[in-house]
Parts: sequence; C-alpha cells; structure tokens
Amino acid sequence: MKPIWKWIIGIITSLLIIIVAGAWYLSRHWKPILDAQIKEAVIKSTDSLYLIGYDDLNFNLITGNASISSLRLTVDSTRYAELERQQQAPDNAYNIRIENLRIRSFHPRRILTGRRLQIDDIIIDTPDIHIVSKYHAYNDTIVTKRDTQTLYQRISGILNEVSVHNIHLNDIRFKFSKQTDTTTNETVLNNLNVKVSDILIDSVSQFDTTRFYHTRAIEADVPGFRYETPDSFYYVSFDRLQIATLYKQVTLTGLKYAPTMSKDEFYKRKKMAKDMAVIAFPTIRLEDVDLQRFVSSQKLQAGSLHIDSGTVAISNDLRYPKQPTDKIGK
Repeated sequence: MKPIWKWIIGIITSLLIIIVAGAWYLSRHWKPILDAQIKEAVIKSTDSLYLIGYDDLNFNLITGNASISSLRLTVDSTRYAELERQQQAPDNAYNIRIENLRIRSFHPRRILTGRRLQIDDIIIDTPDIHIVSKYHAYNDTIVTKRDTQTLYQRISGILNEVSVHNIHLNDIRFKFSKQTDTTTNETVLNNLNVKVSDILIDSVSQFDTTRFYHTRAIEADVPGFRYETPDSFYYVSFDRLQIATLYKQVTLTGLKYAPTMSKDEFYKRKKMAKDMAVIAFPTIRLEDVDLQRFVSSQKLQAGSLHIDSGTVAISNDLRYPKQPTDKIGK
C-alpha cells in the first residue's frame, strides 16, 4: 500500500473515531443540560403549575435514538391552591405518567443541515392519564384572547419541518374525575390503544384539508367500557369502540343498555309498575363522520348510520301500582 493511501485511511479512521467519541461525549454530558432545560421549559410554559420528572433520560446522537423512563407530569398542588385564591386556576388539571417513552431515529444531521426534525417512530408504553375537573365560576366570565397563529408559525423560528412517521400509544389508562363540593364522579377507560400515522408540520401541510390536525390517520381502539347511571338502575356498556379518522368511521360493537339487577329486584326497588328496558345492538357503524366539527363543537354529524340487527325488550310488572301521572291542565 502506498504511503499516501495509508495517510488517507489513517486520517479518515481518526476522524471517525473523533466523531464517534465526540457524539458519545455529548450524549453523556448533555444530559444534565437537557434535564435543566426541559424542567425550566415546563415551568415557564405552565406558569409554574406543572412539574416534570423522570427516572432516566438517554439519547444517542449516533443512532438518533432516545428514551425516557418513568416520565411524570404532575400538578403542583401548592401552586394550584394559590391560583384558586387568585381566581386564576383552570377547571381541568392533568396528571400524566408514562412508563417508557422511546424515540427511534430522530436524524440529528437533518436537524443541523435543514432544520428538519424527522422522527421514524415514537413509542409510548402504558401512559396513565388522570384529568381532574373542578368547576370554578370565575372561568365563565373570563374572555380569553384567541391565538390565531398556526402550529407551523409557532415553530418556524426554530424548525422548518416536524414529521413523525408513527406514534404508538400502548395500553392507555384514562381516568376522568368530576369534582363537586360534596361528591366525586369518576369515569375510567383501560387498555386503550392509539396509533397516529404520518404527522407533518410544515409550510404546506397547515393548509392540507385531507389531514386531521396535521395527521394522515389516527386509529383508536377501546376494548370495553361500562357505565352505570347515577340511580344505579341501569348500565351502558360496549365490547369495543374503533375510530378511524382516515376513513371517517366510528364502529361500536356489543352495545347494551340494561338493568344492573334482576327483574324482581328492579321492581322491589322501584315499587311501581314502571317499564324496564333491555336494548342491545351487535354493531353500530357511523360513516363519513365530521370529526373536525365534533372536536371543535362536540356535535356529532355523520353521513350515514348502519345498525346490524339488535333487540329492544320492554317489560313491566303489573303487581305493583302504576306510576302516578300529573293530570293538571289536561
């Protein structure tokens, strides 16, 4: 081998070693810097209402992978109480815990050369989301200034593009607690799975009407749910709920509305001859659902409704007195 080639190979090898060693060093020594910046950003953006913590943070500039274990976003109860005294506390407070968050291939070179944050996959395992809702009358009179900036306009000073191929949220536990002065009502959903595909935030996608909030598709799968009415006489349940934003479709299987007790027990408690209903539908499918309208105004509008058979059974027990009727004005 000629000396010149030995020099070239030696220089290239040395450069590679320096690059690898430098990336390793930065990955190790940037951790405390990142830790401080993340915590400061959360405190500033939430007016000190939320705190963030985690057990471990790892990232690798060579592979473009990162992970956070036992991530926690919690409400600072002292700060919340202070905001309540100042009549500035929000109605909803969020507590979020994530067992493991992994980022696969965030392509550091593209960030440096083109200000493009492109991520292959984000995997979020066993997130626990707890929303506590507490009514504050003063929030009804507060007029909030509408933010007219698009998401792209907010990031354009730092990045030209943000894209994520897939986000997987696995085995979600969701809990909603509605607090009043005397009671707390809770709704719990377990084992939810959500997949978000092809997220794109750039100067063009913000005007793409085929996307749903910058995503090409969101698939949500709720394996089962049961809710009892406040009087404990009936429950509503389903076996599975599937939502597909790409096809604008919502499918509900195993829907049932039925008493929580036997017929004899039902009338013993009612003490009157009131109709008892049992309603069941194997499959209900909504097509061409206007999901944008549902999110913005909580109004459900669909192009068509398909019901796969079903049964409706109404019964009564005439051994009990009939329900009295108000005949005034008749």
